[in-house]
Amino acid sequence: MNNKLKGLFWFCQDLRVEDNYALLHAVEESESLHCFYSFNPKLLQPKNFNITSISDRRINFTIETVADLKEQLTEIGLNFSAYYDCPFRVIEQFIKAHQINVIYRSKNNSYYENYIWQKLQNRHPSVKFAQIDSDTLFDENELPFAVDELPSSFSQFRKQVEDIDINIKNCTFYKIPDNYKQSYWDPSIDSLSSSPKRLESTFIGGTTAGKKHLSSYFNSNSPSSYKNNRNQLDGWNNSTKFSPWLANGSLSVRTTALNLKRYESEVEFNDSTYWIGFELLWREYFHWYSKKHAGKLFSFKGIKGKSSHACFYPERYQMWINGNTPFPIVNACMQQLNATGYMSNRGRQIVASCFINELQLDWRYGAAYFEKQLIDYDVAVNWGNWQYLAGVGADPRAKRHFNLDKQTQQFDPNGNFISKWLGDSINKTPKQLDSYDMVDWPI
Repeated sequence: MNNKLKGLFWFCQDLRVEDNYALLHAVEESESLHCFYSFNPKLLQPKNFNITSISDRRINFTIETVADLKEQLTEIGLNFSAYYDCPFRVIEQFIKAHQINVIYRSKNNSYYENYIWQKLQNRHPSVKFAQIDSDTLFDENELPFAVDELPSSFSQFRKQVEDIDINIKNCTFYKIPDNYKQSYWDPSIDSLSSSPKRLESTFIGGTTAGKKHLSSYFNSNSPSSYKNNRNQLDGWNNSTKFSPWLANGSLSVRTTALNLKRYESEVEFNDSTYWIGFELLWREYFHWYSKKHAGKLFSFKGIKGKSSHACFYPERYQMWINGNTPFPIVNACMQQLNATGYMSNRGRQIVASCFINELQLDWRYGAAYFEKQLIDYDVAVNWGNWQYLAGVGADPRAKRHFNLDKQTQQFDPNGNFISKWLGDSINKTPKQLDSYDMVDWPI
């Protein structure tokens, strides 16, 4: 151990202790170490597309996750602080107050956090900045290509990586470095300036809840029937429901994948279990996609630089977010999202296709609304999928257009889902998109 290193560990999308090799590296290398998480107040302010970045439901999930993380760290003897402040400012204060000479974190795909990381490196050349893969199935050096040469389609990517072994390195914390005291924001008291009200949710934040669900899922027969149920629009058992914990890293994607492998070897390997792994690879692809394309992930023309005739019609946008379009299946899905913070994969494709094709809206506004509402929001997966459906991303074909009538007949033939979520009764469902003629000249 280097006895001169005073370390600071920045938790981002890796809110766990288990299978967190970046944290282990920080513990083994540092003489003294402090860990922190920062909730940026800017997330609560309207920004791009005039939408706040996070809903009360997502805030609740984050608060629960951070509280659970603190318990995990306390158990192994590490101090932890959580702040309601910009992470750049928090790290600057630590460097000055404690003469920090090394900053650690897990590599992640967040454009904003990577921007902060680079800005700090430029500002503090004498400080060591160390980051290690822990948010992906594979380390960067295990990929059979450079990130800049990432295949342009998922199919090409999958063929090159699906046979790579997934390894979890030994992550046992034998020796804990010294702590130094720092003020602590207790997330259990909702110390955000705009404290969210507690909302009931089927998802509880934190590694403890995530691991409990992971164990429950793989101790059932659900993995064996996953492919048959994955397109259902509602229900707890229609999908794995791992995504909220994977999104903030309170559940390790490698641990998840290895649990799948264990199920396949001890219980059953079939099309359904293969499909779970297939979708974990989709997540993997979008994470490397985000790293390669960085700011282009949020560009109107996407990674293809492709023009679009989409525009922004405020009235149509409000119809969509409130579930009051002429399309009952879309309305039901949006009502479900607004009420629960969750929507099935099929539902997400249906409402996104409607947004892009029927409503002819700028896809970025839809992606931004998903960012706010989805409890399992993942920057790479969300924006990558919206680009894909809009025809400006990784899809080798043109934009995807779902026939809403066909989708309704196939996935809600008896109208149960639409009835449950009032998809056909909001304001009696208008028969037209606009209350005025878009080409009228002003008088």
